[in-house]
Amino acid sequence: MTQRDAIRERRRKKQQQQRMVAIMIVAGIALIAVAIIMVPTIMRNFQTVGEFTNPEINPRTMANGNTMGDPNADWQGYYSAVTELLNATPPEDFYPAINQLDALIQSMQVAP
Repeated sequence: MTQRDAIRERRRKKQQQQRMVAIMIVAGIALIAVAIIMVPTIMRNFQTVGEFTNPEINPRTMANGNTMGDPNADWQGYYSAVTELLNATPPEDFYPAINQLDALIQSMQVAP
């Protein structure tokens, strides 16, 4: 290796080292900026919102699996209430949209 090549190699290594230092400085500044932005959010998430409450325990009538529920339940009333609720809901509140499902069903053809 000639002396000229050695000098070029040293210059190349020095430039590479300077680039690496510049990249590290920019990355360090970016990390500090992200930390400054994120720390308040993280600290706010560690604060307690309120006191813990214990939910009420509801009795489960079918907990043992031996009962079938109330045989005298008003099933017709239940079905009527659900039907009224579904009919009162606008089509755009459903997903997928009821209009799209209707169009899909109407496009189907059943051959005998």
